[in-house]
Amino acid sequence: MLLTFGFLNFCIDGDKIRMLGLGETPEAACDACQTPCYGGFAEVSVAGRDRAHHYGLKSVRSTESVFLQYRSHTLKGDVLRIVQESGFVRVETTFEKYGDANAIRAFSTVTNLLGCDVVLEDVAALCLPKLAAKEDSEFTDLYFYEFLQSHHAECQVRRSSFYDAGVLRTTNEGQKSIGFSNLGSWSTKERLPQGIIENAKTGEFLAFQIESNHAWRYEISDVFGAFYLYLTGASFGSGGWCKRLQPNESYQTASVAIARGGSLNGVLGELTKYRRHLKGVCKADENLPTIFNEY
Repeated sequence: MLLTFGFLNFCIDGDKIRMLGLGETPEAACDACQTPCYGGFAEVSVAGRDRAHHYGLKSVRSTESVFLQYRSHTLKGDVLRIVQESGFVRVETTFEKYGDANAIRAFSTVTNLLGCDVVLEDVAALCLPKLAAKEDSEFTDLYFYEFLQSHHAECQVRRSSFYDAGVLRTTNEGQKSIGFSNLGSWSTKERLPQGIIENAKTGEFLAFQIESNHAWRYEISDVFGAFYLYLTGASFGSGGWCKRLQPNESYQTASVAIARGGSLNGVLGELTKYRRHLKGVCKADENLPTIFNEY
């Protein structure tokens, strides 16, 4: 079964659901469901649980992702909710669309299913499992725009190929990643919680932002022959964060947003339209005679 929401597509096969790659056709992707692949968009790490494989400091393929089973989904207007469960937790991933913007907002809610406490060490707000197939993309065809930041040196944009940014050429899955973790309540002291990925071969751009005013992390690397994007708030691996959940207690991540475009200006325009939908307006903001830049 194929489920479509905005520019995201999901393949449901029994008790498994996976997110298709941004460049995958639904027909080819559903045929590939019988072969080993990675399509996990929900990631949860529980303290004391082993991971399926050694991935170094990479966050992907967490302790619960291998065991998550599809339970249900609901699509009401511009909101899609997908529920999955392992034997330990329930994960509800919420996707939202906004009017004329193609951007999609997402966050995850984790609920403890056990009769005892569990300790969360990492929860992805969203993982995009297949930005591009590794065998189809040269490291020099994929670029990452990071927004370097400092006091009196705001928003310094740097564009690097995946290779120059730190992802190594290897036929196997490596432990290297492009990533950054912010710690503390100053959310923009070294980098802005956003980035842009460019596929020079296809001309596609993907922008993301993490809507957190405290700790956050983004990560780009490879798994099962494809590049992924992992977006989260605080985690144990970067800052020692953890969250103890009592039975039936829930935790909700920070929200993240992703947008697509056929050019750099195009994807920035889509993200700008999305941000305008989120902007709060009060009575004092109406009919302002002047604009004051207090940047």
